[in-house]
Amino acid sequence: RAAARPLATAVSGPSAAVVGMAWLGRRSGYADLITLDVGGTSTDVALVRAGCYALTTAGAIAGFPFKTPMVDVLSIGAGGGSLAQQGADTRWHVGPHSAGADPGPVCYGRGGRIPTLTDAQLVLGRLPAALLGGRLPLDADAALAALAGFGASRGLDAAAAARGILAIATHNMCGAIRRVSIRRGYDPSAYALLAMGGAGPLHAAELAHLLDITTVIVPPQPGLAAALGLHVADIEEDFVRVCGMRAERCDSARVARDFAALAAQAADYLDREAVPLAARDCRCLLDVRYAGMLGQLTIALAPGPVTAASIAGAVADFHQQVLALAGHDHRDREAVELINLRLRARGLRTKPVLPALAPVAPAAAVPARQRAVAFLNCAEPVAAAIHDRSALACAAVVVGPAVIEQFESTVLVPPAWAATVDEWGNLVLRPAAPVRAAGRI
Repeated sequence: RAAARPLATAVSGPSAAVVGMAWLGRRSGYADLITLDVGGTSTDVALVRAGCYALTTAGAIAGFPFKTPMVDVLSIGAGGGSLAQQGADTRWHVGPHSAGADPGPVCYGRGGRIPTLTDAQLVLGRLPAALLGGRLPLDADAALAALAGFGASRGLDAAAAARGILAIATHNMCGAIRRVSIRRGYDPSAYALLAMGGAGPLHAAELAHLLDITTVIVPPQPGLAAALGLHVADIEEDFVRVCGMRAERCDSARVARDFAALAAQAADYLDREAVPLAARDCRCLLDVRYAGMLGQLTIALAPGPVTAASIAGAVADFHQQVLALAGHDHRDREAVELINLRLRARGLRTKPVLPALAPVAPAAAVPARQRAVAFLNCAEPVAAAIHDRSALACAAVVVGPAVIEQFESTVLVPPAWAATVDEWGNLVLRPAAPVRAAGRI
């Protein structure tokens, strides 16, 4: 199937990570999530409501419209390799250009000259002296020199330049989260922030503070989120037929016949994918818009036969979704068009069983050592406890300021926050007391 439709594999990594974390969130008791995936070149965010991630047919790749159904993930150019540069407007920018893996950040010692977000993290003590369990030593002196040179034009030393770079990147990430939540009518404080990727756990708690989010979840292996998603993802395919009718003049009998034809195509596809009958799930949907508008929404029909009443119910749902997204709708003022009929076929796959950790009494974790770490809400670096995540048992409690290190990621626990290991091995970070975000950076 991938060979026949290679474009359908685009953005598969970030999409798979959302699928995997939505499943892990449900298993861990967190159905409403905002996923935060920060890697080397990008930050990818998505909203998960009631355990379900959204799909869209209005995506874009490199500026080109992408109409194939895909997981609704928003990506921005903000990652560990994002380059810090001064633009033509004399303002500092972090990303979207990236140092990539080669040469990578200056501290990798592979020829990089322009400071990156990773270099800033290292200079501020937020990263260990070596990554990947010691296999990738970092050159702190080279990062210091690059940041000192970058900040010299503004009279800033390396640490001050690093703090500025970190603040810019943090606000860029915060804006991305607002775009998938607040701008779509959802209050981020009602969601848990699930951090993944190599750098997501480095930023999550500080982003949560800015957004008044009070729960941050870091899965046991945040670098394997996409792999887990591929392991648990169901087989899914959309079958589409153009409709092109006004809702008020809709021929429901014709719509029912067209959906029956799409169902036959879906059955043939699921046969070829060897999906057992008991594991099949098909949903009828409509792509709906107000007449003449470019944007459209995909609305599910009620289960059961396709009738004039079920189509009218979908149109009513369309008005409600527009109202939630835009704050107003155009019912009784604008005609509604049914653009496409869409049948979504799924082959439900057996999911793995996650073993629960043996319950023990809560206990404060004993740090391995300490180092000075800069947090965005602290004017000066503070002494932070350094923990090895592999040594944290179920119910272990890490009180901030602290850094929890593991093979593929680093978790920051700011002052006035605490992290607890839950029964599934997740780190759950919460503030010690309610806080407000205004003026924090």
